Amino acid sequence: MKRIFFLIITITIIFAIGITSCRPEISLTKPEDYKIESWGDLFASFWSGMDHYYLYWDVDKTDWDNIWDQYKPKFDALPNEAAVSTLKEYFTDITKDISDGHFSFALLRDNNPVITIDPQVQKVLARSEQYAVQLYKYNNDWSGKSSGNNTNYNFFNSTIKKYMSNSKSGNFSHKDANGNTVKVIKCGTGHISIDSTAEANDYILYLYFDSFSLTTVLMKKVLAGDSFEVLKQFFNDLCNDQNMKGVILDVRGNSGGAVDDVYLLLGP
Repeated sequence: MKRIFFLIITITIIFAIGITSCRPEISLTKPEDYKIESWGDLFASFWSGMDHYYLYWDVDKTDWDNIWDQYKPKFDALPNEAAVSTLKEYFTDITKDISDGHFSFALLRDNNPVITIDPQVQKVLARSEQYAVQLYKYNNDWSGKSSGNNTNYNFFNSTIKKYMSNSKSGNFSHKDANGNTVKVIKCGTGHISIDSTAEANDYILYLYFDSFSLTTVLMKKVLAGDSFEVLKQFFNDLCNDQNMKGVILDVRGNSGGAVDDVYLLLGP
């Protein structure tokens, strides 16, 4: 085919894959050196890249050898101008059982995505529980833009806070090197009463945050504003309040983030 395709696979690392030769003796030390001349070549490069670099084959239940046997002939048989829908169907089926929750797949042409597949998103959308699907859609806009008021953060402010005492919420954003505003975290905290009687003060401490970037907010406290105050209140209660009997960390809709937050939350 006239145009060169590249694959981007996001697992623990991100890499681009080009051409291959034959299974499974394909070197991917310099992916930029490879050119794809057929759909069979593209599939072979993808299969070999996963075979060599995917980190979870010891626990992943996908029969990767069977994927080769099943799909290599199908890709070999595709015409040069194969339909995008066919390619998406094939790669969706190939990756649907991948265990790594951070795995995503993109097929690029001229540096523009032709296909993007996120198996974990498809698993969420396939669930029967409406809450899981609605929560995902609240926190993600298909165009990649802000989803306005349909966010878990606004759900916290409009609903969850009503059932809490000592509640507080905040939104932290800062500017990058180019002067663009970058949203880092939205968070909220409060106390959930264990006993409603007047003399009982025991409570469960609650914290919601939509990104693991707590360390960033705390380290940049001059810029963080209200989110810094939220986290300061949470950690003050966590470390000093004797009435606190438990902790809830609400990470529904959380997009992931900094590993440093593990040490911050678990402590020494």
